[in-house]
Amino acid sequence: MKNYVCLYSVEYMSVDDDKTTDYGLLYADNFADAVNQLEEHIYGSDLLKINSLELFDTTAIFREETFNLVRKDLETL
Repeated sequence: MKNYVCLYSVEYMSVDDDKTTDYGLLYADNFADAVNQLEEHIYGSDLLKINSLELFDTTAIFREETFNLVRKDLETL
């Protein structure tokens, strides 16, 4: 299991060749692991810029309102 919850914001080239900003959450062992996941496994060569990368030594537990918002966003991906 990964040690940290990582919140990130990135810019990448979408399939329409438009610059797009994404915000997300992943689990990582450290900053290098988080960057590797973003570069190698999530965005690949479309990644343009990492705007924000924060590690939190916790588990991602949400209030019900936040949980429902996250679920709704995930269902639309």
